[in-house]
Parts: sequence; structure tokens; C-alpha cells
Amino acid sequence: MHIHFSLRRAGLAGAASVALLVACGGSESSDNIPQLGLATGATIANCASLATGFSFAETSIASAVVVASGALTNAGQPVGEHCLVTGTMKQRVSAVDGQTYAIGFEMRLPKDWSGRYLYQGNGGTDGAVAQASGGFSGGGPLRNGLQLGFAVISSDAGHSNAQNPLFGVDPQARLNYGYQAVGTLTPMAKALIKAAYGKGPERSYIGGTSNGGRHTMVAAARYAQDYDGFLAVSPGFNLPKAAVAQLHGAQQWSTVATTTGTAPNFDLESALPQAERAVLSKAILAKCDALDGLADGLVQDLSACRTAFDLARDVPTCSSTRDGTCLTNAQKTVSATSSPARKTARTRRSTVVGRMTRALSKQAGQTGSSATPCATDATRWLWPISSRRHPQAPLPCRARWITR
Repeated sequence: MHIHFSLRRAGLAGAASVALLVACGGSESSDNIPQLGLATGATIANCASLATGFSFAETSIASAVVVASGALTNAGQPVGEHCLVTGTMKQRVSAVDGQTYAIGFEMRLPKDWSGRYLYQGNGGTDGAVAQASGGFSGGGPLRNGLQLGFAVISSDAGHSNAQNPLFGVDPQARLNYGYQAVGTLTPMAKALIKAAYGKGPERSYIGGTSNGGRHTMVAAARYAQDYDGFLAVSPGFNLPKAAVAQLHGAQQWSTVATTTGTAPNFDLESALPQAERAVLSKAILAKCDALDGLADGLVQDLSACRTAFDLARDVPTCSSTRDGTCLTNAQKTVSATSSPARKTARTRRSTVVGRMTRALSKQAGQTGSSATPCATDATRWLWPISSRRHPQAPLPCRARWITR
């Protein structure tokens, strides 16, 4: 089955709808992509009144304050005036470990709302409420969700940083982290939007990176009826296996670290410090920058880069001591083998390039321009666009953000 469609024509929301329709046996023709009408917005009535005037089951609102235009900025541009609401849901004392748990959240409601709602999935093991700006998608978006008029929510997924990582001892905290925080917060967030603007959202989206991408994928499976589109960026899967792989990698890198710190604050930074990462970045840029047709400090053709770049050949090898201008043979070996064993040298090169391009994105991807609307590591995916022949569909670099 071949799926043909244009993200530029339909926008992300339309593409997500097409993906879901195809998965259910819908049309394969790009001519039948549904064209959504523009959502209609509203102006917030009274921010401060939400602190005492909003009521929802098992929800406590801590504050509702106006954030002035320009108090936050993104890509050098001011974020408009908005209402910041903070609170918690389902506070309880665990019968398992005696700790107090709650789903903490903040929601930012723009003064001039577009009629759209965005659940911002956060990364890592959660535990902190990240700023609900809608800027989760990587690549330095020139305008984040809040600037585009979205009402945005962010949460800690039901536990605090102080409770990381042992919150998993409590079954409900584990469920909240896994998926139930999304299911709990979504109806409350939509109700809060209605209280603020006098109407609920006409479009609802959820997205995130890494663990936030995992939240998004799980929401697509469990809460599909609550959202119109899902943007999963580098989603984390098979977390137990990923944890084992991470430990394996740490063991390998510890063999080339000059210092490792002491328990519980182990630190492997010396295994590949900033200066040596810059050497890798420059080597990858030298071989791969122009492969996408434009030498602009960004690597966009990852497949071609995997073939063109060779770690052993293209990165200087230290002849004596490490001085920040080279890598030792041992470091190169760890770079090529710190992931599970590969069968061919070419696959090893691909693994290294795939890993190091992420570092390149963070270090070199912001030079020249303070921000770029494009993903630089080829790991941004719109989901679920899938079939046996097309397991993943990359988001075009210049595709517009969720536009309707």
C-alpha cells in the first residue's frame, strides 16, 4: 500500500487525520486529504478569576496570573500576553511508600487565543513542570505554540524530581507516568479553556520529544478520541531495554573517562568532553554539510552522511596524549561499539553518525542563525503515518507547523 500526501498542502493536522484514516482503510489518494477549516479563537475574559472561580473534580488551582507581553521571548521575539494557571490534580498519600503524590501542571492561556489546544509532553522521567510554551519540537522553532495562539498545558506526570526515580515503587505513580496523567489532565484542561474563553477548543493536539514523544504515542493509542493530531519527536520506546542499553553505554564510556566522580554523583563527561565533541561535530560537518544541497551548518541528509562519514578516517587520531584536537583509538572504538554489537563496519558508521548528528544539532545547528524551523537530526516524525512498506514518514524540513 502506497500513501501519497503533501504535508505542505494539508498541514500537520490534516496529515495526521489522513494517517488515521489510512490506518482504518481510508483512501490512499492525496486528492482526498480532508481540508480543515480554520479554528475560531476568542479573548480571555478574566485571568485572575480562574484562581477561585474554576472548579473541576480533584483539582486545586494554586494561582492564575497575567504574564505581560515580552516577559517571555522565543527566537528573539516576544511572547504575547497570556494567563498562567498553576495547580495540581489527584493529590494523595501513597499507602505503599507514604509519600505525597499529585499531578502538577501549568497552563498558559494566550490573551488572544486561536481556538486551539496543545498538550506539551515533557522529556526524561518527568518530575518537573516545564514551561508550557509549546516549544518542544526541537530545531529551534521560530514561533512556539504559545506564540501561535495555542492554549498550552505542561505537567510533571504525577511525581516530583525529589521522587525520581523511586516513584515507580508506587503503582499509581507508575501509571500516571505511563499514561494516566495525560488522560486525567486532558478533560480538565479543556474545561479550563472553556471557563477562560467561554468556549472549548476546536482543535486539540498533543506532542513531545523523547519521553514526551512516548507520551504522544501512548495518547494516540489510548486517547485518540480526545485529540485531532499527534506530533511525536524522537519518541522513546521499550524503556526497560533502553535503560539496559544506557547502562551498557555508560560502562563502555567509563573505560575512556579520565575521572568518573564518586557515588552517587558519577560523571562521565571526561570520556568525551566538549572540545572533543566539537572535533566530531566539525568532522561530520566537513563531510556531510553540503550533501543536502546547501552548506549552511546543518546536516539534513542523514542517509548520505552515513555513507560519506567514517569515524576512523575522518576524525584525527591522537598520537600521544589527549589535547582536545583528536580522539584516541580507544575513544573511537567505544563510539563505534557502545551500542549493541553491529554486524558490519558500515552499520557501525551509521550508528556513530546517527548518534553524533544529535550533538551536531545542539552545537552547530544554532550557528549563523539563532534559530531554525527545521529538524536537524532527521528524527522528527508525524505519527501514526505507517504501513508495512512505509513504517515512518519524516516531516519535511520546511513543512508548516500545525496550522489549523
